Amino acid sequence: MVQGLFGKIRQPHAMAVVSRVLSTNAGIAATVLVALSCYWPLSDSIPAHGGLGYDGIRYARWVRDLPVVLFPDGPLGPFVKSELDSYAARRFGPSAVLHCAMRLLDVPRTDANVIAAFAVANLALLTLAIFCWCRAADASGLTIRGKWIGVLALQVSYANWKMPLFYPVLTDTFALALGALSLMFYLERRTFGLVLIMVGGGFVWPTLPYFCLLLLAFPPAPQRPDQPDPSAGPRGWRDLPTWTAGTAALLGLVLITILVRDEYDIANTPVRPLSKLVALSASVTALYLFFGLRTLLDSPGLWRDLRPQMVLRRRLVWAAMLSIGAIEAGVASIAVAHADYSGKRFVTDTFFSSITQPGIFYLAHVLFFGPMLILVPFLWGPMCRSIQRRGAGMTLCFTLALVIGAGSESRKLMNFYPFVVLFLAERVDRSVRESWQVGMLAILSLLLSKVWLPMGQDLPVPFLGTVPWRSLYASSRGPWIDHASYLLQGALVSIVTLLVYRSFRPALRSRAPDAQGLAAARPCP
Repeated sequence: MVQGLFGKIRQPHAMAVVSRVLSTNAGIAATVLVALSCYWPLSDSIPAHGGLGYDGIRYARWVRDLPVVLFPDGPLGPFVKSELDSYAARRFGPSAVLHCAMRLLDVPRTDANVIAAFAVANLALLTLAIFCWCRAADASGLTIRGKWIGVLALQVSYANWKMPLFYPVLTDTFALALGALSLMFYLERRTFGLVLIMVGGGFVWPTLPYFCLLLLAFPPAPQRPDQPDPSAGPRGWRDLPTWTAGTAALLGLVLITILVRDEYDIANTPVRPLSKLVALSASVTALYLFFGLRTLLDSPGLWRDLRPQMVLRRRLVWAAMLSIGAIEAGVASIAVAHADYSGKRFVTDTFFSSITQPGIFYLAHVLFFGPMLILVPFLWGPMCRSIQRRGAGMTLCFTLALVIGAGSESRKLMNFYPFVVLFLAERVDRSVRESWQVGMLAILSLLLSKVWLPMGQDLPVPFLGTVPWRSLYASSRGPWIDHASYLLQGALVSIVTLLVYRSFRPALRSRAPDAQGLAAARPCP
């Protein structure tokens, strides 16, 4: 392999040049772009509606004709004419950008050209996301080996390799790139850039402004000590993580109970919960919330920063709140059509999707984002210490993401996945020292990415008969994973989890000192 990845070796001049290139952020991003460009001609496309997919029908229509017209009747009439509802208003931004680009380049806005435009945009945005993530990795002090581990986790997956070209007419890749940009701006302390991402993201991805709100309100803290002083927190803070995590788990159980009693149903999802296992599924969700939050929130510095007198004195808190209010007002002004999707439905869909089968959210996240997530439960404690050292803003973002992650619709976390990869790659790099272990993760990532699986047509499978393409497409998409796919893929992921644990057990059990990690990183610029 290259010099920066596996250590110093004697090389001819040409190999040394290649090694230096692949050690730069631009070289890493270019490598990903070349790999994706070579894969594009080999990829299949979703058969639904001629390659537009489902939500893509609306996005393509907006590329052809902008859904928002300002001042349609002059300065005295109604100022906004729109076909958007409150859900669509938070996602029409990419279509508007492509509409303007295609008009400037005089490209006919046919369905085929719109699909190609989204695919090209996805390639460019994936490259941008990798470059920005590598910049964030530099700010966090990751080694070149850690950066390549992160690129493996970020790129080689169903979410970011298969889907952007199989189903290009979506806003998911735009959300990923904006999330990587927000991470870079946060760690590099570029407040203005973070504000721009917050405002623009309000019309790309519904949850992105709220993550930016937390990052703006609580900028990166100076590097905190590896072993925090318990006296640094407010009086009685030690009980707060347990009480907060217990309350969240209890509220989750109450909400799930109400939804099951009322026979709640997620729209456009035929999969219903396994009635005999609902109690087990709800218990798994509650335990995930309790233990995940209790470890994450166990930080005296967090509770000190969250004291009301501290929060109310922060000017950035008020500025961030005013910004989110302006974004919501902007969305409300253009969302003139009726919609049945709201914040309440976002929450109810999230928690109801967590109980279709026991532990479905874990299976869905691994299938969607890749097998590197299998290591998160084993490394969660060390990851949390690294997260906490970045301050209250980062910790609160992970808290919000952890709650959203209780649902099985993994794509809701597209904008936040670069954050997860940053801390996961740092810990994997520190814990996993053998090259063959990284190679095994790469092979597993390639297998679970399903780039090798033709999903654009019905597929004959020995012993199973002909599998419809819709089943293949839905097999990695959370609430749409039916019970048969859950059993089959759940068994496979369980075997992979056992394999990874047995192969990595010595490395995971040996805890490297935290001083080798983020605490030793150079300060953010």
